[in-house]
Amino acid sequence: MRKWLKRIGLGLLALIVLGITAALVVIHTPPGRELERREIEAQLDGLFTGGGSVGEVEGTPFGELIIKDIVIRGADHKPVIRVGELRVRAHLFDLVHEDVSIGEVLASDVDVEIGKDTLATLMKPSPEPAKPESKSTWNVDLGGVALRRAHVMYDTGTSQYGVVDLDNLSVTANATLHSNGMRGGGVSLTAVWRQQHVPISIAALIKDDADHTVAPAVTVAIDGISLAAHDVELVKQGTRFSGGLKLVAPKAELAKLTGIELPDNAELMVAATKDGHVSLGGLLGATPIDATLVADLAAKHVAGKITTGDFDLATLTKGASRGTAGAAIDLDVAQGKPGEL
Repeated sequence: MRKWLKRIGLGLLALIVLGITAALVVIHTPPGRELERREIEAQLDGLFTGGGSVGEVEGTPFGELIIKDIVIRGADHKPVIRVGELRVRAHLFDLVHEDVSIGEVLASDVDVEIGKDTLATLMKPSPEPAKPESKSTWNVDLGGVALRRAHVMYDTGTSQYGVVDLDNLSVTANATLHSNGMRGGGVSLTAVWRQQHVPISIAALIKDDADHTVAPAVTVAIDGISLAAHDVELVKQGTRFSGGLKLVAPKAELAKLTGIELPDNAELMVAATKDGHVSLGGLLGATPIDATLVADLAAKHVAGKITTGDFDLATLTKGASRGTAGAAIDLDVAQGKPGEL
């Protein structure tokens, strides 16, 4: 799914740039705007299997370009993406220096309907076999991308979740993609999961280059369940990582959203260093859980000690046993040869 979302995003970015550059030639006259509208539709037809349409083009690429009533259709020619209005502000003269600098993109009144097989057929396949990618000399800066008054429907194709509707979806994001390999961006998202009647929020800052992926801050919250990460760094050479995580998982909310039934509320904190040391501390109900581990991801080897306080067995076993019990576990786990446990 991530591959298709990336292709769609890059396709829409290319469409915006083509629309702006085409507008340089035909601005300020009704016939010119109609020609530009048809050119954008031709670009949609070239990108998407079911083509697309544009209702109206207003404004000027030297200020604010406004594209109204955008429709992108799937392979069955039914609408998949509708955008009531798209407003774009760009720094056009940067194109001379192979820079794409878009100061603002605002999409409003957006409606997306994704079936379980939609993404695989939405975009047209490349007309030529894929060639080895050459290093790009372009720099792309998206100063502010915003989505307002949006709705997304996604058919998961599963019996557990079925169709998921995200209402009142709002997104604010920025991104940089530079020819020197530096990439980065931030995103803030809020929505309401209609079927579950719960709010969703996501916020993230991520930086990436050839050697590292760094996430200074990432938070995900769905109803009362939350995951927060800070100062996370992945060193690609040798697969080493560091940073901190905190998970809060109330028993009732977790069962409602995932079907996973914990014996009690859980709260865990994890801290890792680049030399492979991992410490874990938290609570399952009122019982403490602690672990000190050494992990070698490249060798697929983990060793260390896990200790717990005294659990209430009636809670753990749903009343099948009574009493209390704790644990102290020394472990040393490594991947065996194929066929071995």
